[in-house]
Amino acid sequence: MAKVDWMTKGDRNSHFFYAKASGRRAHNRIVGLTDDNGTWKESKIDLVSIISTYFSSLFSYSDPNNQDFEKITKNVQGRSSEQKINCRAVSDLVNKGTGMGILIRDHGGTVLSSCSLFLDTGLDFVSSIAFAILKGVQFGKCCGLLPLCVESDSSMVVKLINLRNHSSSGCGNIVSDILTNMSDMGLSSISAGKKGSKKAAFALAYKALSRGNDLFWGGLRS
Repeated sequence: MAKVDWMTKGDRNSHFFYAKASGRRAHNRIVGLTDDNGTWKESKIDLVSIISTYFSSLFSYSDPNNQDFEKITKNVQGRSSEQKINCRAVSDLVNKGTGMGILIRDHGGTVLSSCSLFLDTGLDFVSSIAFAILKGVQFGKCCGLLPLCVESDSSMVVKLINLRNHSSSGCGNIVSDILTNMSDMGLSSISAGKKGSKKAAFALAYKALSRGNDLFWGGLRS
């Protein structure tokens, strides 16, 4: 019956239309949120603070703990030849999760270290790939991997970064962080790999998404 009413009255400038619109607005309104301490907040100032803090922490970078960092770095430090970092991501918008796969290879293609990273929010395709590249660049920076090549098989995101054409992009802040880290490391560009060439990194990304946590390995072979 409700659908019949909407078909006959819904699009007209009527009391029925405004009643439905007002009801939907009231239903979609955020009444309150729980902060990091588990306290329920309802004031506008508190809501703005909670939302701002959440998204700031979501897209910020924190170094791996010492144990994880050692797993990543023990096989890659002290090498003079160029290292290559492969980055890939897979996102689940329905269940709100994103997995990222990062592999560090030597010039011959041998995997020196790798990790699966999990983010508890679902990002769109471009943002998820950009975030994986950001993590790859940051790991390279932390490990002191120079000379270094960071590679992704998403030509769309690679062009977005290399052309610095990100101001109006939905992932503009992520790309800005990538460019800042690249500048600090003296990197001029991100390399574009052949489409589908990052199957190992994709598998790591899927593993993180399916398990819902971070995993670190060292000394793998290609």
